[in-house]
Parts: sequence; C-alpha cells; structure tokens
Amino acid sequence: MSFLATVESGSEAAETGGEEKKEGVEALGAEGGEVAEAAEAVTNIDWWKGVLDQLLERLPGWGMKIGLALVILFVGFRLAKWVSGGLQAGMRKAGVDLALVNFLGSVVRGLIKVMAFVFAVNALGVPMTSFIAILGAAGLAVGLALKDGLGNFAGGMFLLFFKPIKIGDWITAEGFHGQVKSITIFYTVLNTKAETTVTIPNGVLANGQIENFSESELIRVQALVGIGYDDDIREARRIMLEQVLKDDRIVAKPEPFVVVKELGDSSVNLELRVWCPSDKHRRVLFELLENVKIAFDDAGITIPYPQSEVLMKQES
Repeated sequence: MSFLATVESGSEAAETGGEEKKEGVEALGAEGGEVAEAAEAVTNIDWWKGVLDQLLERLPGWGMKIGLALVILFVGFRLAKWVSGGLQAGMRKAGVDLALVNFLGSVVRGLIKVMAFVFAVNALGVPMTSFIAILGAAGLAVGLALKDGLGNFAGGMFLLFFKPIKIGDWITAEGFHGQVKSITIFYTVLNTKAETTVTIPNGVLANGQIENFSESELIRVQALVGIGYDDDIREARRIMLEQVLKDDRIVAKPEPFVVVKELGDSSVNLELRVWCPSDKHRRVLFELLENVKIAFDDAGITIPYPQSEVLMKQES
C-alpha cells in the first residue's frame, strides 16, 4: 500500500509541475508579445507620422498664441512708458514735487506692465482663475520673503508724503553726507562731495535720523581753533574776525563772533561761529580754517599740539 501511494503522489506532483511550467511558458509568451508590440510601435513609421501630423496641426495655433502674447507685451510696455511719461510731464507743469512725480510715474509704469503680463498669459490659453490663484500664492510667498522690500516701499511713501527731505537737499543720514539725487519706490540716492553715489533703503532712512542742511537758507558754521596759553586771546579774536570779513559767502546777519570754547590741556580753544548759505557750508569751513592758520602764523600766534613735561628729580 505504501508503494502504491508513493507512486500516485509522484504522478500527481509531476502533473502539477507540468501545469506550472505550462502556465509559466504562457506568461512569458504574453510578456514577449507585449514587448514585441511595443517594439513594433516604436519602429512603426506610420505611428511617428501620425504624431508629427498632430504637432503640425497644432503648431499654427500655438504660434498664433505666442505671437499674440508677444504683441501684447510689446504694446503694454510701450504704453507703460508713454503713459508714465505723459503723467510725469503733466505733474511737472503743475508744479508737483519732483520726488512725488518720479514715484508716481514708477508706480503707474509698474502697474501697466503687470497688466500687460497678465493679458499675455491669458492669450496663451492659461485659465485666468488658475493663474490669479497661482499669482496670489506666489505674491504671498514673495511678500514674506521680501518683507524688507515692503518696509522700504512704506518708507518711500512716508518720505514722499511727509517730505522730511526733497530732491536737491543736502543731508546727512546713516553716516553719509550728500545731495539728494532721487527718491524712488524703494531707495533714495545721494550724490556726495567725493562724486560718489550712495543708495540708502527708504525703510532705513524713514526710521533713522536725518540732518537736513537745506531746510533753511542759512546754516551756522563752527570753526574750532586752539592757541597757546601765552598768546593774546583778543588779538587772536581780531585776526579770526578779520578773515571772516574777507569771505563774501559769509553773511553779516546773524553777526559772526568768537568765543572761548574751553581751556584745554595744552591750548585755549576758540570757536568761530558764522552763517552762510546751506549749500556752501563745507567749503566755507575748510577755507576759513586754512586762512586762520596762515594769519596766525604771520602774527606769531601758535597753535600748540599736545605735549607733556617730564621732571626728573636727582637725589644727592
């Protein structure tokens, strides 16, 4: 009985193995058929010709859309330049502040360019609702990333409407001294005496300290000069005021005067105070110091420098 059972189980296993081999061969045959179909499709010239025909059919439509978008951008950018230029010219004739003229012109030009870009994207067939949603999300992300830029924009609005400075003013701000050349949306540009250009962010400028030398027509110039303790203060004062009278840029009213500023360690420090036009104060100061030094040398009045006396005690 055991021998017969073994023979029967062996025959069943053989039948099962044969069926599995048959199924495996059929599966390989199916896969091979799919591979063959794919290879045939790749090498099928008719299939590629159909794809090319579809591209050629759609190409004129795409070309028309791209061409229309480019035309919209070109016209929009030219229109932005024309409209902003006309607006600025009209405001200049009306006597509007030059900084505000430039600022509003930049804003109008930027808005028209953005509108032209939106219309160009619509001409390409992009749904406006989807584009506006994407644009809004991108604007939010850019706004968060460029929060300092928004602060500069707000600072520009503050400078233009409250007008602590204007184009042409001589100011000192953030350690720089120069004449205001322009006030844009985000930055204020200064021209310095050294013929360099300094760009200061409007946010920093609006929140910082600004010393405006052009707010009034006249500005006080203070020249500090030291003389020796053995020199005559009255003679030094006379010589300093004499140099003032030789400079036509210095006004007579308010009246110039000289005061004893302090009794220093090595010198008696005299301060000469005069008034001149605000746009000439630095040159007046430099030339006044030079002329006083030359006059003191001619009169024998010394300008001492710091020095120390050392006493040596000898023991007998």
